[in-house]
Amino acid sequence: MLRAAITGTGFWVPPQVVTNDDLAARIDTSDAWITERSGIRERRWLARDADELPEPERQRYADALARSQRLSLLVEMRTELAALWQRSTATHEELVARLQEWCRRAEASGIRQLEEFSLRLRRYAL
Repeated sequence: MLRAAITGTGFWVPPQVVTNDDLAARIDTSDAWITERSGIRERRWLARDADELPEPERQRYADALARSQRLSLLVEMRTELAALWQRSTATHEELVARLQEWCRRAEASGIRQLEEFSLRLRRYAL
């Protein structure tokens, strides 16, 4: 008989707090409007890049990448794809060829999410 036990619990929230007033400064809305419709007064935003993380979180991020080859590959593939989108000097043909190669690698990665995302990309452009 298999036995399982919960040995601990925990949670983490991103350090960046964004209030309704912060959002109202960016878009045409107000704290009252958001709170009335959603009940939300503030939310936590996760940094998009590791460079934006505070040092302790950046170290935990690096440790997680070092422990997980799959996570490391996901981050590497994401970075490569972002760099592909930002190439303004490449010809259309060069960009398509690079994107096809990225998709081939994603589909061969063994990571279901990368495979599915690649297939969605191929439906749009390739």
